[in-house]
Amino acid sequence: MSQSEQKETIEELAASLEKISQKKLKYDIVRHWFQGREPYFDLFVNTLNDTLVWFQFTFRGHSICWSQQDPIIRTGVTTDFALQDVSYYSATKTVKLDEEIDPQFLAFCKKLAGCRATEEPFRSILKVLSSPPDLTANQ
Repeated sequence: MSQSEQKETIEELAASLEKISQKKLKYDIVRHWFQGREPYFDLFVNTLNDTLVWFQFTFRGHSICWSQQDPIIRTGVTTDFALQDVSYYSATKTVKLDEEIDPQFLAFCKKLAGCRATEEPFRSILKVLSSPPDLTANQ
């Protein structure tokens, strides 16, 4: 796939993220759920007074997350494709954190958020993902 084809695909994926729901949680925190055109393509964002406090993005079995309380970017793999268990329910995924940050998935997420950097929460997510490397290490 050429670089221009890759860019077009990332732009298409970014454009496909639609807000599915928004609900108020405890302490005036609001959860926003975006879903993309592919299965297992979700973005969950928590805001407090319109300020980003947490996000988790999953795509094709990969995950990236961040929290204001523990401001370290973490990547991992999800159980989205674990079908060995007959009791498996797709809405109940878990994430196994990587020992080291996945630089390719981080770069992909930066590009994706950059495609919608004129909108919140993507602008704030891009800012977090572009933070100095010492704040982006799995521990």
